[in-house]
Formats: sequence, structure tokens, C-alpha cells
Amino acid sequence: MAYPNPAQTVLTVALPTVGGEQSELRIFNELGMEVLRQQLGQTIVLPEISGMADGAYVLRIITSDGAMHWKKLVVRKGK
Repeated sequence: MAYPNPAQTVLTVALPTVGGEQSELRIFNELGMEVLRQQLGQTIVLPEISGMADGAYVLRIITSDGAMHWKKLVVRKGK
């Protein structure tokens, strides 16, 4: 689960870990370019998105057991 969506400056990704091992999060922009890669524990806050441009992104989470999860993310800073 990733929230809030749309996000402005902070994104929280919450997921169960498998066997206490970490998962990997990757965020891709609309062109398919990787803009963020980070190892995850159970819950993590990613302040790095404050520097990301407004637009649509795709989150890919790969759990330690090899399962792959995809989620769309919108970054909208507002005024």
C-alpha cells in the first residue's frame, strides 16, 4: 500500500516483510526511466519525492520472496 495518492511531498509505503527480509522499491517516470530505488522495511516514508516533478509515476515493489507488485502514483504539488 502506498499513500497518499496523489502525493505532494511525502509518500508512505507499507507492506509486510517476508521472513524479516527487505523488499525493494523502484519508481519510474512516464518515460520508463528509474527515478528512485530504495530498500524497504515494513513501513517507510520517502521524503525524496518532494524533488520529483508533477506527473504520473509507476511504483514497482519486489518482495524478498520474488513477488512483484505494481502501483500507479500521481505527484501533484498544488499551489
